[in-house]
Amino acid sequence: MNLRGWVRIVVAAVLAVCLLTTGLPRVFGATSQDAATAISEASNMLQAAFVNVTDAEKAGVNVSSLLSGLDEAGLALTMAEAASNNGNYSEAVSQAAASEALAEEVGNEAVALKSGAASWRSGVLSLLVIGASSAIVFIAVLALAWLWFKRYYGRKLSRSRPEVAS
Repeated sequence: MNLRGWVRIVVAAVLAVCLLTTGLPRVFGATSQDAATAISEASNMLQAAFVNVTDAEKAGVNVSSLLSGLDEAGLALTMAEAASNNGNYSEAVSQAAASEALAEEVGNEAVALKSGAASWRSGVLSLLVIGASSAIVFIAVLALAWLWFKRYYGRKLSRSRPEVAS
């Protein structure tokens, strides 16, 4: 056999191996049950995060950044479900874990922003009360000072003697 024959055999063998390995589903130790469990947990976490973001929005928080985080988590969950449907359970578990982590982060951030909004409101109300109280005290002190000055100046004028100019 010459060199051309050996090259043809090697190329045919490499092509056969490539076709067989890419045509078979990849399994790296994860089962369909593992994928289903991971997807279910990620879905529950995403629903909880959505509820937290909705509550934060009702509290008056700007949730635009949280919505983009929810979108990313939903996309990762969709990719996990697609990988599971294609038989790639390891990728499904990985994507579900990513979705769950993103959803948990968004949910925690929503809770923190909601509690921050409540404390911000109480802080603003405290500042308004302090400002109004300070204004009332300032006006009262100013009125007392004016009354004192009026009496003092009136007494001083009544005690003075008129001078005659020449």
